[in-house]
Amino acid sequence: MEAAREAAQREASRPVCAGCGSRFTDERWEAAEETDWGVPVDTHPQLCHTCKHVAVAAHDAAQQEQPEPLPDWAQQKRFMRYTRRPRCTECKAAFTDERWQAVERTGWEPLPQERHPTLCQTCTQE
Repeated sequence: MEAAREAAQREASRPVCAGCGSRFTDERWEAAEETDWGVPVDTHPQLCHTCKHVAVAAHDAAQQEQPEPLPDWAQQKRFMRYTRRPRCTECKAAFTDERWQAVERTGWEPLPQERHPTLCQTCTQE
C-alpha cells in the first residue's frame, strides 16, 4: 500500500515536456536533473528527448544559415591612412568625404596622383 502511494506521488511529480506535454521517461528525468557544480548539464531540461533533438537541430540549422558577423574593422570599405580628417593648407577647411577619398588613394590598382593633394576642392579650382 505504501509503495503504491509512493509510486503515485512519483508519477505526479514527474516533469512534463514544455514542447509536447508528454511526461518524461525515467532516463530523461535523470538527465534533465543532472548538475555540474549547481549548473544544469542538460541544454534543454524542460523538453523531452524528442523535442530536445528537434530544438537542437533547428538551432544548428539557424547557425549554419547565418554567418558570423564581421568585426567593425573588416566592414570598412576603405582604410584611411589619417586618423583625423585632413585640412586644406590654404583655407584650413576640413576635406569633404569625396575629396578625402580622391586624395587618399587606397587599393591595389595604380591611380594617378592628385595635382594638389593638400588643398580642398574649392582651393584646387582657384
